[in-house]
Amino acid sequence: MYSDIHLARNLDALKRIGAALPALTRPGDAIRLESHAGEVRLEVRLPDGSWALHPGPEWDAANEAVDAIMVGAGDGSRLEEALASSAQRRVLVIEPDPGVMLLLLSSRDWTGVIEAGRLALVSGPTYAGAANAAHLLRGDPPATLLLDPLDAMRLPQTALAGRLLAERLAREAATNARARRRLAGPYLLQSLANLPALARESNAAALRGRFAGVPIVLVAAGPSLDRTLPSLRNLQDRALIVAADTTLRPLLAGGVRPHLMVSIDPSELNARHLSDVADVEGIFLAAEGSLHPRAFDSFTGRTFGFRISDHEPWRALRSHGVDLGLVRAWGSVATAAFDLALQLQAGPVIFTGHDFAYSGNRPYCDNTRFHDEWRAYLAHNPGTIEHYEDQMMNGRPTVEVRDILGCPVRTGTQLIAFREWIVDQASAHPEVTFINATEGGILEAPHIRQSTLETVLAPFPARTDLRDRLRAAHRAGAGSLDRADRVLRSMLDQPDGGSWNTWVAFSGGALSRDSLASAAGDAVSRWPTPTEA
Repeated sequence: MYSDIHLARNLDALKRIGAALPALTRPGDAIRLESHAGEVRLEVRLPDGSWALHPGPEWDAANEAVDAIMVGAGDGSRLEEALASSAQRRVLVIEPDPGVMLLLLSSRDWTGVIEAGRLALVSGPTYAGAANAAHLLRGDPPATLLLDPLDAMRLPQTALAGRLLAERLAREAATNARARRRLAGPYLLQSLANLPALARESNAAALRGRFAGVPIVLVAAGPSLDRTLPSLRNLQDRALIVAADTTLRPLLAGGVRPHLMVSIDPSELNARHLSDVADVEGIFLAAEGSLHPRAFDSFTGRTFGFRISDHEPWRALRSHGVDLGLVRAWGSVATAAFDLALQLQAGPVIFTGHDFAYSGNRPYCDNTRFHDEWRAYLAHNPGTIEHYEDQMMNGRPTVEVRDILGCPVRTGTQLIAFREWIVDQASAHPEVTFINATEGGILEAPHIRQSTLETVLAPFPARTDLRDRLRAAHRAGAGSLDRADRVLRSMLDQPDGGSWNTWVAFSGGALSRDSLASAAGDAVSRWPTPTEA
C-alpha cells in the first residue's frame, strides 16, 4: 500500500498542475505503520500514550455536500470514501502534520483526482499554498467541514489553526460564489459584446516568455505608492512596468508611463480608470474579455485579451478551437497582474503600491479616478480630500495588524486573502526573485525580500526596447478569435438546445435564450472584416 512510487507520482501530478507542494517531513515517533488483518494501517500516539488507528475524520455516506474541507486526512481511507461517493466532489485537505501528509501521499495513487482538480492538499504548521489550493472550492453550495478528533487531541494548536483556516476559506469561497452568481449575466453579455473588438486585437498568450530576464515592476494603487512614485519616475526606463488599472491616472500624474495596464473588473465604474485619459499612446492594455466596453476605447491597436476562468462563453468557444490565454486571478487585479508577470518570465519581480492594508488610514494612493471625482465635487462644495478618504473608510470592516515596519495598520479580510494568494504563488516559484519595494503595508514572507526601488533598479541599464517588444507580441497574437464569428453564426442557426441552454444556466436564469441570441447576433453584425482585423 505505502510506496515511494505513489509518492513520486503524486508529487509529479501536483507539479504538472502548478500546485505548490505541501510541506513534508519524515514521520515522528508519534506516528507508526502497523499490520491490521493483513493490511498496513497508520497509527498515532495520543497524549495518554495509547495508540489509535488514524483513518481521518468520519465521513457520512449520506452527506450530499458537493465539496468538503478535511482538516486532517489520516491514512486517506475516509478521504478516498469522500471522493468515491461522488464523481463531482472536490476535497481540500488541510493536514496539520507534515509527517502524516508524507504518508498520505505514499498510501495510494491520487494522480487521477489531483489532475482532475478534485483534490488539493496543504499541510502544517504554516499551511503554505492554502490560498491557491482553495481555488478548488466552488462555494455553492458551501463546502462541508470535516474535523479529525485525533489531531485536535494530539496537535491542538496546529489543528486549531487548520480549523480556523478551513472556516475562512469556506467563507471566502461562498462569498466568491455569490459574486459569480450576481455578475454571471453581465459577464456573459459583455464578453459577447466585446468579441468583435477583441478579434481586432491580440491574445495575451503571445506575451508568454517575451520578457525573460527583464526586471518587472508590478504597480498597485495602495496608499504607499505616493511615497515610491518619485523613485519610479527616475528609474522607469530600467524595467517593464505592469500596473493595475486603478494606477493609470496616479502614474501619469507622477510622470510615470507604464508599459502594460491590467484590468479584470467588468463594472462600468472600473472602466472609468482607463477611459477618458489623455495621452496613453504607447501604453498597452491586458484586458479580461468581459470588461465594460468603454475600457477599450483608449487602447485600440494596443490590447491583449485574456480570460480568467473556463466560464462561458469561453468553454463553448474553446470546444471549437477558439481561445484566449488564461490569466489566473484571486478576486483582485493585483493577483491577475502577478500571474501575468510569471507568464512573461520577467525577473526580478518587484512589488510597489502593494500595501494590502489601509496605510495612513487611506484606501488608495492619490490621483485615482475616485479622487478626480471628489475634487470635482469640492470645486462647488465644502470639504477636503481627507474628508473624502474618511468617508471611504467609514463602514469598512477592518482588523488591526502590524505592517512590515512594525507599526499598527488597519486592513480587511479580503486584502489579507489577496496577500496570502500572492505569498503562496511566490513560494511555488523559487526560481524567481521577488522583492517588495512598497515601503509599507503587510506584504512579507521569507521568500519575498524587502528593499527599495533605488537599490533594486539602479544597477540595471536603461532600456529602449520594451514597447517594441510589446508591439511585436501584439502582432504575433493576432487572429486568435478569427473563427469566433462562425461559432456564433452556427449557434444562431440552431434555435434550441446546445450552448444556449448552458449559457442560460450559467447566468443563473438572469438571461434568456432570446437576450443571448440578440447579443450574439449584434456581435456578428459588428465583426471586423479581414482588412480591419
